[in-house]
Amino acid sequence: MGKKNKKYCTGNVYHYLRGEAEEVTWSKAVWTSQSIPRHSFHTWLVVQNRIPTRDRLISWGIQVPPICLLCNSADESRDHLYWECNYSFDLWSMVADRCRTNPTRTGRDL
Repeated sequence: MGKKNKKYCTGNVYHYLRGEAEEVTWSKAVWTSQSIPRHSFHTWLVVQNRIPTRDRLISWGIQVPPICLLCNSADESRDHLYWECNYSFDLWSMVADRCRTNPTRTGRDL
């Protein structure tokens, strides 16, 4: 970045201030030109474990019951909501059936 430019570029400033960032293996699956930005952002939040599940709300000091709103049988977390909750798996199974694909319970190693 030691070059002087006559033209200001916000992207160059951002990369200079941020420094070197390591490449993640899942970025091309999340950020595609054909994807809906809202869906990509939600997927990014899930991968980063930043969605506001009840376990995170409690860690922020918000008074909510820890139990999963969908199944009422376990504490709500990202892993529970997406891979362990039987109710959400049944919903995903119905969607997968209409898309002619088989749902799996993989993805816990995000």
